[in-house]
Amino acid sequence: MTGETLRSWVRQADEQAGRAGGRDSEAAESLNEELVRLRAELGRLRRAEREWEFEREILRRAAQYFAKEMRA
Repeated sequence: MTGETLRSWVRQADEQAGRAGGRDSEAAESLNEELVRLRAELGRLRRAEREWEFEREILRRAAQYFAKEMRA
């Protein structure tokens, strides 16, 4: 077996596995873009959670107030 034959087989296997030259950089960019998108989504969800916690606290206090009023 020659070195060229082996290189050809490795190149073929890489292409079949989706690791063709240049695809690695595209995949890395795609992953980076997804990471940025997911971090932004996480930030949005954390802000929403803080807002929901504030709303739950208001409702908790209102329920306590009305429960006291009902007893009196």
